[in-house]
Amino acid sequence: MNLPLIDKNKLVDFTKLRDEFTRTFERWSQTPTPKAVFPVLSQPNANTKLAKESDRTADYSIYSVFLAPADSSGYEMCLWRSADCTSLCLNCSGKGAMQSVQAARIRKTQRLVEDPHGFFWSLLSEMQKVCHKEANPVMRLNGTSDLPWDFIAPNLFSHFRLFNWKFYDYTKSVNRAFKQDNAWDQTLSYSGNNWAECAKGLADKYCRVAVVFDTKRGQQLPLHYRGYTVIDGDKDDLRFLDPKGVIVGLRYKVVTINGKRRSASDWNSPFVVTT
Repeated sequence: MNLPLIDKNKLVDFTKLRDEFTRTFERWSQTPTPKAVFPVLSQPNANTKLAKESDRTADYSIYSVFLAPADSSGYEMCLWRSADCTSLCLNCSGKGAMQSVQAARIRKTQRLVEDPHGFFWSLLSEMQKVCHKEANPVMRLNGTSDLPWDFIAPNLFSHFRLFNWKFYDYTKSVNRAFKQDNAWDQTLSYSGNNWAECAKGLADKYCRVAVVFDTKRGQQLPLHYRGYTVIDGDKDDLRFLDPKGVIVGLRYKVVTINGKRRSASDWNSPFVVTT
């Protein structure tokens, strides 16, 4: 955790959230036809990146939860963030730059912390509804956050895996990326200053590593970076189908902050690798 960057006053008590999820899950599982209190899930076609189609996507539908990243909601959602990834966060790329989208993500995040029962009840109910119409549903819980969902909501994974749900995410937590199990696939994100950890994960094949490249001049992603194979991570977002020990190359997406579009060169940050 980057303590100088993170405001301790905005940290969330994950133990309290876990206790609330456990209580909610017990009540929810005994309710015959539970219904969502408010929308939590983003549908498969709601996000451009998650909606991309490739020869691997026909059998899967990706659902996601998009929260307000960092502490933009008043609550810290990215415990392992760096200053660079905070500045260049894709939260403001594409439709994310719209004020209505930002407001919705902030509102949803505040509900998670201030009304966890309603949030968890809605999440469980919406996911259960998907079970009746999808054969291979996929969940990305941290669309724009980096929360330890395996600690907060363990029963969510065990219950929905029975309905063939698959879970995956990106994280900057080295421990979570290295010690992951089959319940929740994690791709370690390069932050610009954690290459030593990334290299260990790649060399020992603990995980795969996502690296953002600047290809604004029409350049292709490199075939290799620092001796490791680079695969194209923009063809689709099904990271759990990728092998361990490879670099997932992602092209930098222009973000819009305060009405101004910012390219990778505007930041001069090691977080975005120049090919």
